[in-house]
Amino acid sequence: IELQLEGVNNDMVVQGDPDGLRQVLANLLGNAQMHTAPGSAIEVSLAEGPGALNLTVRDHGPGLPTDNGDE
Repeated sequence: IELQLEGVNNDMVVQGDPDGLRQVLANLLGNAQMHTAPGSAIEVSLAEGPGALNLTVRDHGPGLPTDNGDE
């Protein structure tokens, strides 16, 4: 798992439910680990946006199947 911090300073404060935020992050990381082949990268980035922090979890797994409407 690789962490990238983009323009984030140490005095940023995230307002929200700490337990809920932990659960969301744990779910995203757990899903990424479950659906990514061993040795494949999982990227976590935190970037400062206008009035917000943007958290991204990106894996290199197969992704979700798309519904092409052929069923």
